Amino acid sequence: MDIKIVGLAGSPRKGRNTEFMLKKALEGAEELGHTKSLPGKVETELLSLARFNIGFCKGCNRCDRSNEDEKRYCPAIDDDLPIVLDKMLAADAFIFAVPLYIGGMPAQMKAFIDRMEVIGGAAKRNNLFQGFRNKVAGTIVQGTFRNAGQELTWVSFMSFFMYRNLIPVGTMDGHNPAGPYGGMGVGYPHGGSLSKGLPLEKDELGIHACRVLGRRVALVAKMLKPVAALEREEFIEYYRSTPGIHLDSVMPGYEKR
Repeated sequence: MDIKIVGLAGSPRKGRNTEFMLKKALEGAEELGHTKSLPGKVETELLSLARFNIGFCKGCNRCDRSNEDEKRYCPAIDDDLPIVLDKMLAADAFIFAVPLYIGGMPAQMKAFIDRMEVIGGAAKRNNLFQGFRNKVAGTIVQGTFRNAGQELTWVSFMSFFMYRNLIPVGTMDGHNPAGPYGGMGVGYPHGGSLSKGLPLEKDELGIHACRVLGRRVALVAKMLKPVAALEREEFIEYYRSTPGIHLDSVMPGYEKR
């Protein structure tokens, strides 16, 4: 079973520590291509938000009100969102990677996550509605210091995954010394964000965690792919034919906004 994994780097800096750690995770994912119990190739692609123009969500809800004849993902903003979204909708799994900015994710990644309201919010457009349902996702968070907000930022990603019906994957393969959550990278004492070179190249434990995360994401995605797309289509049909699960059933008039 062939699968495609998209790695999304949310750092405003190109070619730095976040992309380095993400590449290690994607390498780990590709290693699973020869697993005997789950044959098939693992294709990966790294996308850096620093190379795209992604605007901020305006909260206009036009994506939720748009019908099938609306060709743009976001009717309100004309930017590079379709370039990234096309690749993600065609993928089976994702790995999101960010540096820590003041103990949390950078504005670039948060802006992108907010724009994902079009996935799931586009209830009247079959090409977008539930587009991430049953797809697998993992997280990499790296920073200069060891306890600088890595796990707090990981929790923020978990909230996003729940909103978009993504299936989160961690790194607990046996007793993983890197912990269960994902790729948690640390630069200190090897250097910080202003240091020459890539301090994270010396974070052996973080690199190990990233590679384990990549393998786990690929493994779960391979197991789920045969039924994930089918269930997604069945759910959409069920949702549209069952009034009891629509918001309009508990909030009269919601669907007519």
